[in-house]
Amino acid sequence: MVGGTYRSVTNYKDANGVEIPNTGYNVGTGIAKVTVRPADGHQVKLGYIDYDSTFKSGQPFTPTSGFFTGLQVSSIYDTSVRNQIASARWAYAKPEDRIFDFDGNVYWTKTGTDQTKVDGLSPAFGGIGNIGDTRNFTIDTKGFDVHNTSRLDTGPWRHAVTIGADGFDDKVDTSGFGVVFTPSGERNVSGGFAQLKSNYSTWLEVIGALRYDRYGLDGGGVTTSGDRASPKITVGVTPVRGITPYVTYAEGYRAPAITETLIAGIHPVVFAPFQFLPNPALRPEVGKTKEAGLNLSFDNVLQKSDAFRGKFNVFRNDVADFIELTGLANGQSNGGFTCTVAFFGCQQYQNIQGAELQGAEFETTYDTGLWFAGLAGSHIRGHDIATGAPLAKVSPDQLTTTVGARFLDRKLTVAVRWQSVAAKPLDEIPISNGRPAFPPTSAYNLVNLYAGYAFNPDVTAGFAIENLLNQEYARYLSAIPNPTGSGSPIALPSPGITFKGSLTVRFGDDFFGKGG
Repeated sequence: MVGGTYRSVTNYKDANGVEIPNTGYNVGTGIAKVTVRPADGHQVKLGYIDYDSTFKSGQPFTPTSGFFTGLQVSSIYDTSVRNQIASARWAYAKPEDRIFDFDGNVYWTKTGTDQTKVDGLSPAFGGIGNIGDTRNFTIDTKGFDVHNTSRLDTGPWRHAVTIGADGFDDKVDTSGFGVVFTPSGERNVSGGFAQLKSNYSTWLEVIGALRYDRYGLDGGGVTTSGDRASPKITVGVTPVRGITPYVTYAEGYRAPAITETLIAGIHPVVFAPFQFLPNPALRPEVGKTKEAGLNLSFDNVLQKSDAFRGKFNVFRNDVADFIELTGLANGQSNGGFTCTVAFFGCQQYQNIQGAELQGAEFETTYDTGLWFAGLAGSHIRGHDIATGAPLAKVSPDQLTTTVGARFLDRKLTVAVRWQSVAAKPLDEIPISNGRPAFPPTSAYNLVNLYAGYAFNPDVTAGFAIENLLNQEYARYLSAIPNPTGSGSPIALPSPGITFKGSLTVRFGDDFFGKGG
C-alpha cells in the first residue's frame, strides 16, 4: 500500500474574527507498507512514513508601553519539521500452537527541526540570535520491542504467560544558536517484563507482572543512570455476565528526558527574561498507582442487536521524585547551578519529593444501529504533597456528549458532539517567581456537527462544523506574551466557527466491479 497527503492551512480566526498570526501551515506526507505472509501463521510487515511540515513559529508582539514601545520584540522563525519513521515487524500466531504467539518489532525514527530567525530583537537588546541566524534540533531514535505469549491449563485454571523486552536509544544533535538552550546528548532506555494472566471459569481473572527498567543519559558534561523493578497486579471478577469490577496496583518508572536534564540559557522574552538552568542531579520518577474500576458490556438491552459499553474508574497515583518546572530566585542554587537573573529569576526542572494525582474517568456508549449516544468525562487533581501547591500540567475537568443517527440504509451518518470544559482558575496553577506557570483559562462549551454519506464502500463524503456556536475560548497550557508588555502571559485564543468538507475515494480492483 502506498499513499500520500498534502494540506495547506491559512491562519485561523478566533470567535471575534481576529486573525491569529502564524497559525497556518503546509504539510505533506508519504506512506508505504508491505505485508508478506511467507508461511502459515507468519506475517512480516515493512513500513515507512515521511512527514514534512513548514510554518512560521512564534507570535508577533509589539509592546504598547515601556522602553520597547512600537518594536517587534518576540522572535519569529521560518520553521521546517521532517519526521521519518521506518519499521519492520514479524508476528507469528496459530490457534493450535499454544507455546508460541510471537510479535517482534524494530523501528527507526528521525525528527529534524530547522529554523531561521526572520523577525525579533538582536542579542544586543535581549533577543536570541540575529535575523538570518539558523538553528537545528535533530532527534534520532532506534528501538525494538518483542514479546511472546504461551498458554497452558492447570485444572480449572487457564494461564497465559507473556515474556518480553524493549529498548530505544535517543540521540539529540543541536546546532546553531539553539545550543544555548539544549546541548547535544544521548539517552538509552531498556527493559524487560514477565506477565502471568490466569482465568478461573468465567468469573475470575488475575494478572500479575514484573517489569525491570534501566536508563543512561550522557550530554553536556552530564552523565546519569538508574534502574528499577516495578510490580503490577490486577484482579477482576465477573459475578454477573457483562459486569466486571476490578482493582489494580501498578508501579511505573520514568527516566528524565535529555531536555529536562540539560536545557540551559536565557529564555528569549525581552520584557520578562528568565534563565533555564540544567539539572544533572535530576532523578527518575517512580509512580505507584491504585485503581478501581467497573467494565460493563451488554447486548440486546432494550431491543435486538443493540449494545451498551461502559468503563468507569477511580485512581490515585503517588509519584516520588515527580519532575516539575520550578522557579528559582536570583542567587538561589540547585544541582550545582546558581540563578543570576535579578528580576524574573530562573526556571529549572526539579524533583518534587512527592506528588499526588487522583481522579475519576468514565466512558459510555449505546448503539442500536439506527442511532447511537455516548457520554464521557474526566476529573483529575494533583498537588505537591510537601507544600500543597497544585501541579502545572493537570487538565481541567471535561464532559463530552455525543448523539447521532444513521439514515438511508445507514449510508448517511449525522452526529453532534458537545464538549464542556471547566475553567482552570489561578488557584489550581502553581506560582513561580510571582507568576503562574501557565495562564488561567475560562470555562467553555464546544458544539461540533458532522454528516457523512457513503455512496459505496469506496466513496465517502463528509461535512463538519466545528465550534458551531462560535465560542470564544482558549485551551489550557497555551500561552502568548501579554499585550501590555508586562505581567503574566495570556492564553492563546483558539479558532472560531470552522467549516470542513471532505471527499474520500479509494481505488482498488473492486472499485469498478469484479476484476475492474
